[in-house]
Amino acid sequence: MAQMSRALTRMDELERLAQGNSPLHRLHPGVKLGATLAYLAAVLSVPLLQPGRLVGFVLWPALLMPLSDTPWGPVWDRLKVALPFGGVMALSNLLFLRAPVARLGSLIVTDGLLSCLSILLKTGLSVTAVLLLIGTTGFPTLCSQLSAAHVPDLLCMQMAMTYRYLSVLLEEAGQMALAYRLRSNGERSIRMRDMGSFLGQLLLRSFDRAERVYTAMTCRGFSGRYREHKRPMGLKDWLLLAAACGAVWLLRRYDLTALGGLLMG
Repeated sequence: MAQMSRALTRMDELERLAQGNSPLHRLHPGVKLGATLAYLAAVLSVPLLQPGRLVGFVLWPALLMPLSDTPWGPVWDRLKVALPFGGVMALSNLLFLRAPVARLGSLIVTDGLLSCLSILLKTGLSVTAVLLLIGTTGFPTLCSQLSAAHVPDLLCMQMAMTYRYLSVLLEEAGQMALAYRLRSNGERSIRMRDMGSFLGQLLLRSFDRAERVYTAMTCRGFSGRYREHKRPMGLKDWLLLAAACGAVWLLRRYDLTALGGLLMG
């Protein structure tokens, strides 16, 4: 039950952060969405054998997180979940790609090592950028902005409802786990022989809860489309977006580590 409560709290933490009033929070969501997409495209387009070119992209979260008053703790908690998935791919490259590309003293640098570093850096930078976007905008606002950008309403609604319903599912699971503990003579966890029944009941309760949620939404006039007020982007917003995309292009175009070496040399 405590684990369910912690999971629910961590899930809602980004939405609470999105209620802030920093300069980044006050930006038009279209500016933040467009700039983040440009940043992700630039990060993912860096060649795998050039991990040094990704170092400059660290400036993005290093500058925007203090500007938006976003703490590192919630971001790091979620980043720890994503890094193992990138680590599996990175480790496979490290094991199977062994062609030497450089030598540092007695250490032979292989293409597998370079691609391993690139995958880990790309995973960390990409996930951090997305979390920063959600933490300064809010997921429902992002879905509304995607709808305004002519992304199909069905897809936007599916993403928004899935995101919202996860907290409902965790709440149902928490209530069932508490009931199980009260009826199982102090068992701390669900026994394996009861796990099938527990998951089946959770599935049935989820279906029933989803039906009630949909009925309540229909009674309030829901028609499958976003009806939120969509503020159009003004000239200032477009200029900010162009400046952000220009900054991302400079990070992608120039290797800051090489430029730093030239300046120090």
